[in-house]
Amino acid sequence: MTHGDDHKQRRGLALTEFALTIPLAFVLFIGILDFGRVFYTAMTVSHAARAGVQYGAQNSLTSGDFAGMRDVVTNAAADVNRNITPTACRFCQCADGSG
Repeated sequence: MTHGDDHKQRRGLALTEFALTIPLAFVLFIGILDFGRVFYTAMTVSHAARAGVQYGAQNSLTSGDFAGMRDVVTNAAADVNRNITPTACRFCQCADGSG
């Protein structure tokens, strides 16, 4: 085997390794992007729910404004581009747990 043949063989081996590695790297990259998208969606929905609760907890008038709470949640989650349907309800619990 001459020096030129050895160089061609190494170049072919590098090309083969590259061809086998690229699909794996691509799948890993897509997985990372997908995880980021899911994490962002979860944070946005959590923030929207918190905004709705804060709106309802302002005073006794807003605590019964279920449409207002739903609007706040829908507006806060506008970045998610999903068809979310928030549900508002009134919840009250005493500090001693008696209801």
